[in-house]
Amino acid sequence: QGLPGVWTWGFYTGWNPSYLLWVTNNHNSLGRFYETFGNSSARTMTRDLSRSTYAGKKVTTQQWYRANPPPDEVEWSLRNNTNYMQAGVLSSLTLAARNGPTLLYNFWKKGANTLALGRTQAPHGWVIPARQRDRDRLAYLVNQLRHHGIEVHRATKDFSLDEKKFRAGDYLVRLDQPYGSFARNLLAIQKFPEDADHRPYDDVSWNMGFHYGVETVAINDTTIFQLDDIAPVDDELRPQGAIGRGGRAGFAVKNTGQNGLITARLALGEFEVRAAEEPFVVGKDTLPPGSWIVPAQAGLRPALESLTVRVGLDFLGLNRLPDVAAHALDLPRIALYHNWVSTQADGWTRFTLERAGVPFDYINDDDVKAGGLRDRYDVILMAHQGGASAKRLVHGQDPKFGPMPYTREASFASHGVIDSSPDITGGIGFRGLAHLEDFLDQGGTFVLLGSAGRLASDFGLVRNVGTLASGKVNTPGSSLRAKVVRRDHPIAYGYEDVHPVFRINGPVYTVPTQYEHWIVVQYGTKEKKAKGDTPDSAVTGDPTAPQQPMLLAGLVKGGSDLERKAVVLDVPRHAGGRVLLYSFNPVHRYLNHADHNYLYNAILNWNDFPDPEPEEHPGLARD
Repeated sequence: QGLPGVWTWGFYTGWNPSYLLWVTNNHNSLGRFYETFGNSSARTMTRDLSRSTYAGKKVTTQQWYRANPPPDEVEWSLRNNTNYMQAGVLSSLTLAARNGPTLLYNFWKKGANTLALGRTQAPHGWVIPARQRDRDRLAYLVNQLRHHGIEVHRATKDFSLDEKKFRAGDYLVRLDQPYGSFARNLLAIQKFPEDADHRPYDDVSWNMGFHYGVETVAINDTTIFQLDDIAPVDDELRPQGAIGRGGRAGFAVKNTGQNGLITARLALGEFEVRAAEEPFVVGKDTLPPGSWIVPAQAGLRPALESLTVRVGLDFLGLNRLPDVAAHALDLPRIALYHNWVSTQADGWTRFTLERAGVPFDYINDDDVKAGGLRDRYDVILMAHQGGASAKRLVHGQDPKFGPMPYTREASFASHGVIDSSPDITGGIGFRGLAHLEDFLDQGGTFVLLGSAGRLASDFGLVRNVGTLASGKVNTPGSSLRAKVVRRDHPIAYGYEDVHPVFRINGPVYTVPTQYEHWIVVQYGTKEKKAKGDTPDSAVTGDPTAPQQPMLLAGLVKGGSDLERKAVVLDVPRHAGGRVLLYSFNPVHRYLNHADHNYLYNAILNWNDFPDPEPEEHPGLARD
């Protein structure tokens, strides 16, 4: 169509299956991803391309994938951008109209090929055991597979594969099916090549088992194709809980990290619910710290009966209450604070809280500058801020471009719907920062996800927290091993001692050795050296135990620098309040469901975090 500067390779790796084009590519059709050149506004601008490069080549040079490069300088506007997008749509429609029979044949052929591949290339399928730590997340995984057109079966009898025994009720995903390659893509472990010539464009791990905290077992045994005692899963899984016998004194819930716990606590409202701080026994089962004790109360059983239809929690009857230390799970007044600098991750955080039923006020820079925050809120949460600097988090959009209203008007009916401001420039400034400090001094809890923590570390809301130098660690959306360091801390409730976390790139928060007692969960499994050890001496713990590799799926560079750094820091302040710093985003795009409890636990236990008791530095418990 005579439009220069179009190319078909060299910008986007195509590694991550999260974009709209993958609806087609994952379903044996054909999709392509293109981005059009843009300006910072709709104005016409002169743009200099002479030094722009992608994949190591100047964009103005002719390449095999760029037959008609753009000139060094172009006049560009929003109209040009729209023209190119329209031209791309017309080209795609023309291709489809002229090649319908070929495209249809290719769709069938890809399905036939992937069916044959499932039979000849291991693994030949996956088993997803029905007994999981969270039956709601199990159901979510199975339902997600089915929503994508992937066939799932359920065993009607016990069976064995790869010399492993499985139970009736376990789920099977055979790869001899038309979308078998898609199932393989979602359930297999991704390892991005360390020697790749070009950096990845986006997340490099999307393994559903790690994302959802669900055990999945790859099967290399071809007898999976001969199993007769299986039935297709044709309906949506809707797990339900149960109420056990007894209950004269109340009920208990075993905390194994179920995401439905926060929904259940909110639904129970004014009912008293306690979290045990020690293990206790119910029948033949030992329940871990964080498990619930719900004393008998008027109207409780009908409330539980209604609740078990919504979430897959089992309420165990108690004929006497356990004699263990416990604290009340009283609900905080929550504000989700957003600025006008970085809003994408904030939207996902808002979406996640809304899906869980968590009530919150949505506040912006104007609310923070008005002060009086502690009078209204117990917890202020701030979402991951992408690559925004601490300076931008405080000072926001440049006020020389203001006032810049974002309000609803007849001509812009969609503006200011979720939130509005007469001027979105200027940020909170030092006045707003002082109000946040007042909030903390008065006993508030400030929860900072991912790069939002720069607001505290770089502007002194916490004194003894720094960050690793930029570029020392590269984890572009990878699943990593993490280890609980403070088993008594409520943020760790429900998590196994070693478990996966999903980390995109962002600041890695660090503390001096004498403040490592603030680390709740660490990256990697390396033990802290004992006092008096030399740098070359063995770590504490079992010296014969092999150290587990940090990387589970994706890519990690600079892993030795990340080892033993904090996944989560709980910093109690000497002046009052506490700051929770997350060196990752536990609510990334509503994908990493197994990490959501890092946030939910902070909300449910907001005023019951134990202060550390450092043996070597007893005077440094607080910041």
